[in-house]
Amino acid sequence: MLGWRELTADGKLLTENVVCVYGDVADDAAARLQVAETGLTIAEHLRQEGRDVLLLVDDMLALSDGVLPYLRANAVATPEAAITLIYDGPHTPGLEPDAYAHLDTVMAFDRVRANQMLYPAIDPLRSRSNVLTPESVGAEHVRVVNDMQRVFTRYAELHPLFEKMGAEAPTYFEDPSAAQDAQRARRLHRFLTQPLPGIESFTNTPGVHVSRADAIRGCRAILDGKYDALPEEAFYMVGTMEQVVEKARGM
Repeated sequence: MLGWRELTADGKLLTENVVCVYGDVADDAAARLQVAETGLTIAEHLRQEGRDVLLLVDDMLALSDGVLPYLRANAVATPEAAITLIYDGPHTPGLEPDAYAHLDTVMAFDRVRANQMLYPAIDPLRSRSNVLTPESVGAEHVRVVNDMQRVFTRYAELHPLFEKMGAEAPTYFEDPSAAQDAQRARRLHRFLTQPLPGIESFTNTPGVHVSRADAIRGCRAILDGKYDALPEEAFYMVGTMEQVVEKARGM
């Protein structure tokens, strides 16, 4: 586990910006619901004061009877209001706990990606969002995500060969399109990494912000093969596609 200092930005987390509400693991369902009520009440009070609030709910609490339905029904219904559940445990898409039915979005973290230093280590095939609709994010965004999931799925089948053969793996594919999809998937996986401001002390790389439009544009260009000639490591821990090209020039 990370220590308290490591969880702060340069060890300067202001404790007055954090409110913790605890319950006993032996509590019954009614007591656990009371913990959720208390946390939501505090979060709503802070929000009314004009603060940006992130309400994190531990899985042991959230998966208790009635807790997630309560939070979903009583959280302020505005585009800015959200509840984040931190679930520490494996799950299988389609076989999630019943409480997952109340979640709009699932971001599944992957230990294998973390071991490969692909941060943020979010598994694109086990993550989902009900917001991913043309009405909410635009038709091109949805098309790009669907195309990425296709090449990611194909690469997941070919990944063991890449792990065994490395750069020589594409020469073993009888289907040229398989090699193409795998190579583009690897570039996409690296392009989806990002040097985040909160982990600069770990990466020694200045944090960057990438707009959604730039991210979609970059992913589409990779899918279309416009940057097949660039080395895949040029896509790692950068921001926009322009920065990828700049990094490739120095490699």
